[in-house]
Amino acid sequence: MQGRTLSRAQISSIVKDSVCRAMHVSVDDIERSERGVASVAIARHFAIYLCHVVAGLNYSELAIEFHRDRTTIRHACLRIEMLRDYADSDSVLACLETGLLAFFDTMERVWHESIYAIENNDHVNFERFEKRKRVNL
Repeated sequence: MQGRTLSRAQISSIVKDSVCRAMHVSVDDIERSERGVASVAIARHFAIYLCHVVAGLNYSELAIEFHRDRTTIRHACLRIEMLRDYADSDSVLACLETGLLAFFDTMERVWHESIYAIENNDHVNFERFEKRKRVNL
């Protein structure tokens, strides 16, 4: 993500939701202060890693969002980097990464188009943006 059109809380929420859906765990589980069962810990690590790699959140920002220490965040990212050596883990991560990158890129493009239309009083582009927004909802 080049510029941030979403807050770090919004970014982490989108990533957590995507990871939890893919890994069949609840968002509440990965947000708990306890480690939890292995599947929950791995899902949390995936979400931390993807927030770092896809959205560019740094370890300090991730520590705030995931209510963990910076060293724990670093450990999660390193652990997932090692898991990328395994085809199964890498394919899941690649799918999530691709989907999230596409989503965030689309969000940023639509944001900039709408700002441009508003700033330039471009009613044609703004109406096109509004129509597309209604279709996607």
